Amino acid sequence: MTLPQRSKRVMIIGDPSAAIDSLTSAIEAHDPLTEIVQAPDAFVACIECGRHTLDLVFVDVDRIGAYAGRLILAVREGVAGARVIAITRKPSVDPALLAAGSAMVLCGPPSRVGWEAEVEALLETAVRSAPTALGRVPAASLETTPAGYRHLERALEHAHRRENFLATHDGTTGLCNRAAFNDRLEQELSGSRRDGRIAALLRLDVDRFKAFNEAHGSPRGDSLLRHVGERLGSYARSSDLVARLGDDEFALFLRDLRHAEDAAGISESVLQMLAE
Repeated sequence: MTLPQRSKRVMIIGDPSAAIDSLTSAIEAHDPLTEIVQAPDAFVACIECGRHTLDLVFVDVDRIGAYAGRLILAVREGVAGARVIAITRKPSVDPALLAAGSAMVLCGPPSRVGWEAEVEALLETAVRSAPTALGRVPAASLETTPAGYRHLERALEHAHRRENFLATHDGTTGLCNRAAFNDRLEQELSGSRRDGRIAALLRLDVDRFKAFNEAHGSPRGDSLLRHVGERLGSYARSSDLVARLGDDEFALFLRDLRHAEDAAGISESVLQMLAE
């Protein structure tokens, strides 16, 4: 006997708008049985996340405004398994939305027809989250007490701290990222030239990382990158700077060397350490 397929449940966060109307129409056109939970703002979203299991969460970032990135982070961390999709009227994707944890971004002028293909693919591949809330405060207390507001404030503050961290650090290794490293490098080189200090910059990558990642999967690949980052971090002095520049590329900036020739010896030591 074939069991009937369960209907999907999605949440849409944002005040009513043409974009949300178009999204709702696209969802209903694909599957009229899909249950749509409306949350006009972040606070109501916290309440509804505690009441429902969810397949997908759509966030109208234009209506939510400056808190959109933090809200996406909070939902990603609080609603296990549900994919978060940002929608915007802007013609191009803001990388910050993807960095915050949005699985994808629906952008451009609101259009049911324009979004139908993406919405259909999302609904077909959706996996329902476990029942959860953005924390441990019961939904009833969120509705009737200031605890709900404090809970949302804590969730957004946590998301804000993570957002700030990811602005300057790599999310996989926790090392300084390329943008922050370049800023620090410019400052350090300027200071070294001004004070006559000797410094060195080592850049290295992991041999055959792409093949390893494809053969063993991303979790093993990320574990390898973290291991490399930890080894470099343990080798560096407190005054040095270690960064992951992207993919399998790392950098180590060494300050205040005694002699320029020391850089070659340090390079050999680093390569030997990583090969062990």
